[in-house]
Amino acid sequence: TDTPVTQNAAIAIIKTGSYDAGTGTIIYSFKVKNTGNVTLTNVTVTDPKVTVVGGPLASLAPGAEDLTSFTATYTVTQADRDAGHVENQAVATGKDPKGNDVSDQSGTDFTNNDKTDTPVTQNAAIAIIKTGSLSGDIITYSFTVTNTGNVTLNPVTLTDALFADSNISLDSTSLKPGSSVTATKAYTLTQADKDKGSVLNQALATGTPPNSGTPVMDLSGTTITGNDSTKVSIAQTPAIAVVKTGTLSGDIITYSFTVTNTGNVTLNPVTLTDALFADSNISLDSTSLKPGSSVTATKAYTLTQADKDKGSVLNQALATGTPPNSGTPVMDLSGTTITGNDSTKVSIAQTPAIALVKTGVLSADQLTIVYTFTITNTGDVTLDSLTLLDPMIGIDSIEIDSDILAPGESTTGTASYTIKPEDRIARSVSNTATVTGRSGLGILVSDVSGTELENDDPTVTPIAPCAPGVKCITSKATRKK
Repeated sequence: TDTPVTQNAAIAIIKTGSYDAGTGTIIYSFKVKNTGNVTLTNVTVTDPKVTVVGGPLASLAPGAEDLTSFTATYTVTQADRDAGHVENQAVATGKDPKGNDVSDQSGTDFTNNDKTDTPVTQNAAIAIIKTGSLSGDIITYSFTVTNTGNVTLNPVTLTDALFADSNISLDSTSLKPGSSVTATKAYTLTQADKDKGSVLNQALATGTPPNSGTPVMDLSGTTITGNDSTKVSIAQTPAIAVVKTGTLSGDIITYSFTVTNTGNVTLNPVTLTDALFADSNISLDSTSLKPGSSVTATKAYTLTQADKDKGSVLNQALATGTPPNSGTPVMDLSGTTITGNDSTKVSIAQTPAIALVKTGVLSADQLTIVYTFTITNTGDVTLDSLTLLDPMIGIDSIEIDSDILAPGESTTGTASYTIKPEDRIARSVSNTATVTGRSGLGILVSDVSGTELENDDPTVTPIAPCAPGVKCITSKATRKK
């Protein structure tokens, strides 16, 4: 009896994948099993994604499994990394005893045909380098944003709090791993920056990985691995200048002071001193001064006699300003221009003058005349080197109490004159003296004596023709009579 046996040709395949992050590959393994009841021949494995190595198997008995004959290596693409996995299927094919093909799509076990889904590790990362170059009052910042991870970042954004709009435009908003994108932005220094002496800050790069992943961020550094703030140093050149001018009216000089910050940093405090004034310090409208700004002050000074004697007042004020960050104070001696340091000179007009009053008194014995000379300084400056001459006395000079006279002061001298016979004939003695003085500037002034300060009238002293006990002297005309 020939009993037919039902033939059931069947095959099954399991595909597994193992991702190697170091090599960026997936190693696929294939398990092939004869799930029928007849021997299969010429068993092969194909995979549209990879080239399968191994096989074909000459035969595979019912229930038999092959675990080692078939392998494949797949190099992961950027699209795979961005997707985060690789999914696909292989096909196992064999021939039954009648030469018919039997096949199966791979599954995760022999009973299913689920696609093999191999996770690919995603490592999203971003880095930014920020550098700055100063020219004048402009810092040109350069930004380089690099995708340091293994997945595409999109979008990529760059912000920097140093700028009012914050966002900085990039050449591209999508960045593949290992790629970089650059940007530049100009920043204008503020006075606060100059006062600090540097600008120190960071930018922030943000990238969004695929599949709506959590954005990655990086604060800028000066190297791709660092996060140190970018510091651009600013040269500080503190400087100050003071201009001092003076206007004379009567005995009062009104001084005007203009203090200017000629540097590039704020000065605070600013002080002004002048040795010409007893309190030295001069009050300013403000004690803080920005670059290019000025502050003014005025101060009245009353002339001294010494000033008038010199014919001028010559001196300087001193301006002091303290720069930021406890810097060394800067100073300037005043000048008549902002760039000069010449002393301020206020000339004083001198009107030296002197007056001499000469009086004569006849002695009791009527033999001599005692002259008194009163010298008065009628000008506005001190006079020295006083010299008094009277040719009638017969000597070169007459000793006086003082040879220095301040304005309005007087000094006196005396001399005796012996009456001569011809004086008695003339019945009087008349003459003048001369006084000379010198101002502090060397100006010589003189005056011929008078009977009062305002005149130069000769001093006339009447005398009698006869003195007591002396024979009268008369002129020839008188004797003839």
